[in-house]
Amino acid sequence: GEEFEAYGENQLQPLHLGMSEVDMTLDGGLGGIPVNKKNIPIVEDTVTQGRITAVKHANGRDWWVVQHKFYSDVFYTVLVQPDTVVVSSQAVGPVQTSNDIVGMAKFSPDGSRYCYMNYDLTFDLFDFDRCSGELSNHQRLEVPDSLSIVPYTLGCEFSSSGQFLYINTFEHLYQYNLWSSDIQQSVIEIATWDTTYLPTATWFFLPQRAPDGKIYISTYNSTEYLHVIDN
Repeated sequence: GEEFEAYGENQLQPLHLGMSEVDMTLDGGLGGIPVNKKNIPIVEDTVTQGRITAVKHANGRDWWVVQHKFYSDVFYTVLVQPDTVVVSSQAVGPVQTSNDIVGMAKFSPDGSRYCYMNYDLTFDLFDFDRCSGELSNHQRLEVPDSLSIVPYTLGCEFSSSGQFLYINTFEHLYQYNLWSSDIQQSVIEIATWDTTYLPTATWFFLPQRAPDGKIYISTYNSTEYLHVIDN
């Protein structure tokens, strides 16, 4: 990491995006990383902490990997092909200036939408072209949670159909209807943390859609439990 003076004297950021190659013939067929093939830098720049995500290319073979540049409006897009990677960049949406210590980014199941979480009760929604790798049609949306004890936007996940987007803070879980003509006005609160401690606070933290179609949400720290959106 490095100190980034524009955002505070203690701000530490990754200095590159790297890749490693896995050779599945190693370790008796279990796979391993060959010598000199670990953490190869492919983007030499200051990038955000986390919020790295991927979606399959429209050709059904290749993959797009997306990572945001720090304190910038630039996205790095890595096209992963069988024998090479191709890095491109695109300036789209606002300059990301909010704290990036926690948060995530997600693609919708069909790859047509991309959600990027900010730390300040907002998130950015884009359309994504799985053929070209381009983001477009930016919308910045707000999370109505200013009264929380810890008012940070944390997690995002799409429903299996792609119609609904779920956004959570530590204490509240919201649903946005992406098929609505006014996505911001469609927001409803579907759950509030019930103050349970097992043994620490079972806050909403990071959601993930599972193969069974349900969305499971981890708790913040030191508990054995998950929240779940059944339907």
